[in-house]
Amino acid sequence: MTGRPAAFMTYVRFDDQHDDGQLTRLRQLISAEVETQTGGEFAIFQDRNDIAWGQNWRRRIEDALDETTLLLVIVTPGLFRSPACRDEVARFLERERALGRDDLIVPIYYVSTPEFDDPVGRETDELALLLASRQYADWRELRFEPWTSPPARKAIAQLAARIRDSIQALPKSSRTQQSSERLIWPSISALESLSSIIRPAQPAAFLSYAPSGDPHEENAVMALSNYLGSETQLQTGEQFPIFQRLYGTLGALDWDARAEEDLSAATLLIPVITPAFFRSDACRTEVGRFLERERALGREDLILPIYYIDTPQMDRFAQRETDSLAGLLASRQYADWRELRFEPWTSPIVRKTLAQLAARIRGVISGGLYGTAPTETVPLTQIAPSTPMSSAALNRVFVSYSHEDYKYLVRLKTFLNPLERQGQLELWDDTKIQVGEKWRDQIRYAIGSCGVAILLISADFMASDFIQDDELPRILNEAQRQGLRIFSIIVGYCNFKDTALAQYQAVNDPRRPLMILSPAGRDAIFLEVYEIVKAALP
Repeated sequence: MTGRPAAFMTYVRFDDQHDDGQLTRLRQLISAEVETQTGGEFAIFQDRNDIAWGQNWRRRIEDALDETTLLLVIVTPGLFRSPACRDEVARFLERERALGRDDLIVPIYYVSTPEFDDPVGRETDELALLLASRQYADWRELRFEPWTSPPARKAIAQLAARIRDSIQALPKSSRTQQSSERLIWPSISALESLSSIIRPAQPAAFLSYAPSGDPHEENAVMALSNYLGSETQLQTGEQFPIFQRLYGTLGALDWDARAEEDLSAATLLIPVITPAFFRSDACRTEVGRFLERERALGREDLILPIYYIDTPQMDRFAQRETDSLAGLLASRQYADWRELRFEPWTSPIVRKTLAQLAARIRGVISGGLYGTAPTETVPLTQIAPSTPMSSAALNRVFVSYSHEDYKYLVRLKTFLNPLERQGQLELWDDTKIQVGEKWRDQIRYAIGSCGVAILLISADFMASDFIQDDELPRILNEAQRQGLRIFSIIVGYCNFKDTALAQYQAVNDPRRPLMILSPAGRDAIFLEVYEIVKAALP
């Protein structure tokens, strides 16, 4: 046997398969980069299931203690559930101790892992505590980059430099005996037996999708489901099946049976929103069933929509008001796939978006779902206000705005003027305050006596102390107490989604505020506001 240094990469095989062999390619690039930086061969053994590799692995550990043998640990959720990976790290920890070193184990943080990120969780897992204490290479964003990109190449070079320094720091002719004491991590089987008591059944999801008759679209949706299930497994370390009614993975009766048998599992619904979705009785039934399941469990995160193709029901506020299914889905934090569906699955933006959606699923799963699934499906209905308003109040409309956005107020009043002139509504804004009147009291009274509030939202609106400390809390309180209707118009870029107002669907897309639209585009939004307000009047 030669005295050349070598390393072993411990990883979960599924993680490499999910990323189309990227870990294998990473091993090759690190090996080549170390050879470039040292001028000598540097082999990295990878597959622990291969007998030949396993023999070389044991020889490197048992027969060549004076060689600089390193362990590259690919940190993913699956790593902590693998007995073989735990054993490999334990073996190398013995070698480090025997050599008086603490740099022979080199973690590569590849996928976000609860055991690694949570300080409390690390205290209960010696493996997580050990790996988190080392200087690890953070690859969580780089895994979406092609290996030929400058950031990836620089990161590989930096990691190779660390390996080079570890090689050079070890005396060439030292032969240190291994410690006779063998470190053993907590038994994975013991952990599994414990988790079977405290954790629900295996989580799963159901894809609610209405076939359009377009084979290309249907195959793309099926691929999306498969990629998402695989990415979720990568991030959780456990299988995550996504059942698809369209492709016969489960029939309707089988799906009903699963819902009844797996009552405590983290079962999710993933509606794929297309025009055909709103015409499908089956899709409406599935959403209705899961809405009841959410309510029974006291949750509001079991329905994760994917907006796949533009639909009028989702895009037009007036239609959302008349279709409770559209209103429900638009109120959720959906994954917008309308542009991504034209991208290849291997593109960085698609892979990152899949990872973000899988992270949301992982968060729902980690929340734990306990309870009983509903035994019957109920129709989707809109919730009525808790305290009815008088008809006079319903006709009054309050407008909240920043004086910096006065020009939008003027245009809004122009569009609502026909309703006001016909006596159908009474529009109120702070220009109605007369000289000498107590303006603060007038505003408070107006809010309490209106049935509709229109908010012209911008960064200036968000920065106004009076609006944020006085007007807005009263508006939100009236909405809860008496069912005040809130219609938000996004006139400028702002942090709308990070505020309490985000629970009320905006009239226009926050990513396309009025300030960037053409005059005709702004008028189209104001016309939609006119239609919404007119429909809201008694």
